[in-house]
Amino acid sequence: MALQGHVQRDSKYAKLPKVELHVHAIGACRLSTLQELCRQYDVPYPHGDLDQFREVVALSQPQPSLVEFLKPFAAIRKLIRSRDDIERVSYEYCEDLARQNVVYAELRFSPFLPGRQQPIPGDDYVDAALCGLERGERDFRVKTRVILIFMRAQP
Repeated sequence: MALQGHVQRDSKYAKLPKVELHVHAIGACRLSTLQELCRQYDVPYPHGDLDQFREVVALSQPQPSLVEFLKPFAAIRKLIRSRDDIERVSYEYCEDLARQNVVYAELRFSPFLPGRQQPIPGDDYVDAALCGLERGERDFRVKTRVILIFMRAQP
């Protein structure tokens, strides 16, 4: 039997331990966190409306192209501006995993991806992500690993 959509919290599948592989870190940010970062950095919600904001930063259906698929990532990347932001979203990711009974996850990100509004040095980016994940592992008893993405054309 194929599962469609998200597993309901009260279903028999919700109680099963799970793994999550190849998760894009930027795509795993909470909507509430992104809203707080908008307020913190005085960035208006795109289009000024919460529902439209959700459409800009989240995917609710398959996209026709890679370009369309990546648009939310660019919007979110502009809000992740500091080590604290990176550590926070990494930590919250672990909390979200635990709530879904995910026991192991591999989080993928590029510390050197161009386009961040206020670039964070790559080493600092990795350190902040690892710090958040380590705290999350300890507090929520999940296991995480990191897949770093490097662009061959980038130094």
